[in-house]
Amino acid sequence: MVKKMNLKKNYAIIGLVLCAVVLTGTLIGVAVLQNDLRSEPNAENNPDTTIAGTGTIRYFDFEGGFFGIVSDDEAQYLPIAIPEEYQQDGLRVSFTIEPVEDQMSFYMWGILVELLEIEPMK
Repeated sequence: MVKKMNLKKNYAIIGLVLCAVVLTGTLIGVAVLQNDLRSEPNAENNPDTTIAGTGTIRYFDFEGGFFGIVSDDEAQYLPIAIPEEYQQDGLRVSFTIEPVEDQMSFYMWGILVELLEIEPMK
């Protein structure tokens, strides 16, 4: 006697297995992403990001006006605060800065940085 196969039952089982595989993969992916987001930065993953260079202080008359630094290699840096004595359009300076990643600016210009050192050039 030949046994008939129940195709509907087989398709249902295949569907359940596929759903289980997709769900398991999704859960593993979410766990990996969460682990990456929670991991603490360390010296091996975040090398020193301090940048030293020379450039020119520029005043930009948009978004309410602000001072920025255009480096000699044409990079644009937006310091959080420039001391008042350096707020002179066209002033040549040497600087040491560090990019700021946990804050934003509404100026929509340059890389937001913390000014660590600044000196006028002679």
